[in-house]
Amino acid sequence: MRYVGIDQSYTGFAFVAIDADGTDVSGNLKSFDAKTGSGIERLLSIYQHLFNMFTETNDVAHICMEGYSNASKFGREQAGELGAIVKLAIYDYFDRSADAYGDLRYPTIVQPSTLKKFVTGNGAAKKNNMLLAVFKKWGFETSDDNLADAFALAQLARTLHTGSAELAYEKEALKSVHPHTEMPPATIPNP
Repeated sequence: MRYVGIDQSYTGFAFVAIDADGTDVSGNLKSFDAKTGSGIERLLSIYQHLFNMFTETNDVAHICMEGYSNASKFGREQAGELGAIVKLAIYDYFDRSADAYGDLRYPTIVQPSTLKKFVTGNGAAKKNNMLLAVFKKWGFETSDDNLADAFALAQLARTLHTGSAELAYEKEALKSVHPHTEMPPATIPNP
């Protein structure tokens, strides 16, 4: 099984898939220059990049993507477009056989403060604290904060799927995470 973390932004886009024990990222670690092109061309290149990454990643069990930074003053419209493209790429890829993939069409959206709390115990942790905590907790070394966040999101996806949270602050952070965040409620037939 693979667990996927996606940290999407226009300045640095990262995709990480880890295995069931949370260690193997070989061949499933990509930082993508999301600054390629502009407008629709940029969004299309991100969409195609995600499709390629899912094609290369077998046996996906759960996907977490970073939510919006609600305090952000600039680029909110672009962030919204990017988030929509990521969601559509996931839905389209896993909708090919909804019976086989089921809930994977709906990623779990994790707010940045929740991810920081899950990793460091502090929902307001700075980027350098995240890089260090990702290294200390899981031995994953990188200087790319987008890759560190994507790796942490993949670990959060694994933890959600397996129920393996060990630390009190991890359990506390997971209380605010809603798996398959935008999955529609089950349809109740009319009597």
